Amino acid sequence: MGPWGQAVEFQTLGRLDCCPSPGADGTLYVGCDDKKLYALKGAPGNSVDIPDRCEIHSSPAIGSDGTVFVGRRTRKCMRCREPAV
Repeated sequence: MGPWGQAVEFQTLGRLDCCPSPGADGTLYVGCDDKKLYALKGAPGNSVDIPDRCEIHSSPAIGSDGTVFVGRRTRKCMRCREPAV
């Protein structure tokens, strides 16, 4: 393990064009151009994918109540609650 900790790897069907955002419980959220928002928590492979209808190219923002907001290519914002992982 390096000075920054262990790298996390997971498979997507598209490219990641944005930075992950941490939730209050340590879950990392990252949008992908495979039209999914990924919620990564704990061990590798422990993820939830939240399907969307368009590519996600912006970093998620996490509200104080745990709501996840992501800008979409449709010029609209997607809002969802933190999933149970």
